[in-house]
Amino acid sequence: MAREWPAADSYIEQAEVFTLTLHQEKSLLQAVEQFDRFKTDMLLDDLFEALGSLPYDSPSVSNAVNELIQLADKIWRKAGSKDQDYVDDDLPLRYDPASPEMIDSAKQRVKQLFRQLIGKLSPEPERASYSPYVVSAMQYVNARYADNISLDLAAERAGITASYLGRLFKQETGVYFTDYLNQIRIDNAKRLIRSGRYKVNQIYERVGFSGYNYFFKVFKDSVGMTPHQYAKSKEEPDGPSS
Repeated sequence: MAREWPAADSYIEQAEVFTLTLHQEKSLLQAVEQFDRFKTDMLLDDLFEALGSLPYDSPSVSNAVNELIQLADKIWRKAGSKDQDYVDDDLPLRYDPASPEMIDSAKQRVKQLFRQLIGKLSPEPERASYSPYVVSAMQYVNARYADNISLDLAAERAGITASYLGRLFKQETGVYFTDYLNQIRIDNAKRLIRSGRYKVNQIYERVGFSGYNYFFKVFKDSVGMTPHQYAKSKEEPDGPSS
């Protein structure tokens, strides 16, 4: 699935205190209004990856996290649901930095906040909750993406037919199983490129692609640049944050 947000430093507005861009707000708003949990998670992952390059106690981090929480409230109010609360548990209302681990903690809490928001807004609650079969498939992909896995193997693990899992996965996540698998592989390829430990042509097999040409195509479609361009951009001071 192609990314919706720019790959450069426009992830966060350059100001005295960084703020979310208008494009980010629109992208998140659209994903929530479409009840698309997968896309919402991916957008939030991208943002928090950019925030992770900043000091955990930076005002920019707390400002961005608090703006995300305010955005969720704004979406809820826009839907006309003012008399009810979309948060089921005691999620923190503000980011209170205490250690570097707090960024990861804030990421998980904000993602949970948006998941609950989608669950409350969805006219069909089942669309906002992944079934055990889809959860099983997603866990399988995240654990075994570097292996030669497929929809058939994921379905066998879940105990259902591949055709049924394929339909269910698309209905619940909004993307096809193969697109989800490729995106997880590309995200990990980007991580390996950023580590600087491997050459680009050594990475594709490490993340599960059987051939470089297909890896090249999927990477460019997803990231908006070739693997070598991405690697070069990471060597530059103002390169992409993700």
